[in-house]
Amino acid sequence: MGTSIHFRPQGGDMKRDMDLLRQIMIDLESDVRREPPGYNKDQINYNKWLLIDSGMAIGSPQISDDQIRGVILIRLTWKGCEFLDLARNEEGWQAAKHTIRGTVEAVSVSLLSSLLNQWMSGKLGLV
Repeated sequence: MGTSIHFRPQGGDMKRDMDLLRQIMIDLESDVRREPPGYNKDQINYNKWLLIDSGMAIGSPQISDDQIRGVILIRLTWKGCEFLDLARNEEGWQAAKHTIRGTVEAVSVSLLSSLLNQWMSGKLGLV
């Protein structure tokens, strides 16, 4: 049997956070090495792991005692670049979030991408 690797946060809820994912991706693309403010290390590492798991980034977990202790991101993948191209613009990002707010608790990356694509298409006069 293979070894099982676990992500065991020290505290708090581990949820996918689209704002955090976006900021991590922007920082990675810009080669900015910082921890986004307002988040703890576990939240940041969990969302970095999700970027790798989703195929949006290349990286590796730092593993100790069969637990993920940290996550190192190397670069965005094509898929990650495609999403970030849609999500980078602050006005579009806020518009998509405004559309979602109050209607659903969580949204998939594909639905968020679709909303961002619609916003961008409108800005380009394609709609």
